[in-house]
Amino acid sequence: MPTYHTAKDDQNETRVAEIMANHWGCHSFEKLDEFDELDYAFFNSKGCAVAEIKCRKNAMNQYPDIFVSANKIIAGQQHIKIGVAAFFVAQFSDCKAAFISMAQKPDYFSWGGRNTRQKREVLAHFKISRLKVVE
Repeated sequence: MPTYHTAKDDQNETRVAEIMANHWGCHSFEKLDEFDELDYAFFNSKGCAVAEIKCRKNAMNQYPDIFVSANKIIAGQQHIKIGVAAFFVAQFSDCKAAFISMAQKPDYFSWGGRNTRQKREVLAHFKISRLKVVE
């Protein structure tokens, strides 16, 4: 199956990871392997955390919710079970970063995906109003 992730996507995600590292007081962060379920690991004096980062081209409140693969939420929850914080982070055209802990229950689930990728899966949806905006 081809990948649809571009170098520009990597640059955008890295910029968001920098914003989150600063927000969380991290001394470093690193991109996880492309085959890992989540995107980044963050490190500070309290330990580490992991995050899935999505960069959206729409305005934050254009849609009532945002979704991510349920498999990514499951991976984040496995990290949480062993004491590693896990977050879903999103960037929007009018918001540099917003996030929610993967310990939070999604508002609902659906079946979907991109037909261009020929991959359909369970999606976890979070209401936009539940995301914490990074100022």
